[in-house]
Amino acid sequence: MALASDSEELSYSIERLYDAVLDPSKWNEALEATTRFIGGEAANLFWQDLATNEAAVFHSWNEDAYYGQLYTEKYASLNPYFPALAFVEVGKVVSGGDLIPHDEFRQTRFYMEWVKPQNYIDVLGANLERTLTSTAFFSVQRHERQGVVDERARERCNLILPHIRRAVSIGKVIEKGRAHERLLENALHLISSAALMVDATGRIVFANAKSEEYLAHAAIIRADQGILHAIDRDAERALKDAFAAAARGDSVLGVKGIEVVLANGGKSRFVAHVLCLASDARRDVTTSGAVAALFVNEVRLALQSPLEEIAARFLLTPSELRVLAAVWEESGVQQIAERLGISAATVKTHLNHIFSKTGLRRQADLVRLASRDATLDYQPKG
Repeated sequence: MALASDSEELSYSIERLYDAVLDPSKWNEALEATTRFIGGEAANLFWQDLATNEAAVFHSWNEDAYYGQLYTEKYASLNPYFPALAFVEVGKVVSGGDLIPHDEFRQTRFYMEWVKPQNYIDVLGANLERTLTSTAFFSVQRHERQGVVDERARERCNLILPHIRRAVSIGKVIEKGRAHERLLENALHLISSAALMVDATGRIVFANAKSEEYLAHAAIIRADQGILHAIDRDAERALKDAFAAAARGDSVLGVKGIEVVLANGGKSRFVAHVLCLASDARRDVTTSGAVAALFVNEVRLALQSPLEEIAARFLLTPSELRVLAAVWEESGVQQIAERLGISAATVKTHLNHIFSKTGLRRQADLVRLASRDATLDYQPKG
């Protein structure tokens, strides 16, 4: 499909993402549009757990099924971007080169056996959600003919990423093991978020159980004669503007913004994601006059794992962090090298840097440092 301008290409990609929220079969089309906009060869939404090295791809475009299976079965544990990738803050765009120098990456077994045969050269993306031990990530792979990630690709990824995050959050596509519901109202009843559908005036057309709970408490939202209101004055004004904009279509809503902070006067912070339901693809599954859907979630601070705390405290590089993580499971330099797919000399170099930064001298001391109590009490040697 030929598009007249970058802004039209962006709008087209955004519309495909939100259509995929209500019809998961359209994620392939959405990822294709997104990948072409950013500038890449393939893309996916995947999940990986650091503790078990389990991995799963939820949606992808243009990925080789054979190599995808190889990754989940064999190469997830060899991926040199982990564990550093899992500790990148949610929503921050990073490239492969941000995590590990390209020269060092190309020496790894992961690159030689899994990346190079596919003619990939770099990757770009961001964490969408993360827990203490796992992450859900959006990634775009770059082919050798496209070169390593440049500023244009990075800027475009930053433009589209907020919409990817909202689409993923709304669609619940990263919840492991959960089947996708084909009908919107069935899905809304099952998700843990508060979900509502409203018309252009704010009249509530649909509200799931969590929404009814919020409405009953009237701490962040309330209903007056069937009309939805926010308790906070600024949020009330923003929601009304968003509902009116939604009735006029996605592009108008995009200008107004689709995220509204709902203050409740306490320590909790709630955010409402507003999705336009006015496009033909979405109108078919909405109820009687609804033009917008709201998904209200409480924002929680992400907890740090011991590894992340250590990395931040001693200013470890991603490569050093990866070696430190391997020390927990392997005792010898050669065993660590084989586990990570790098040379023993590289392992020794990173270990020396870790020892220097922490003031420790033995691998056993690093293992003890890894416990949460040790990170709280430990002071580096002067």
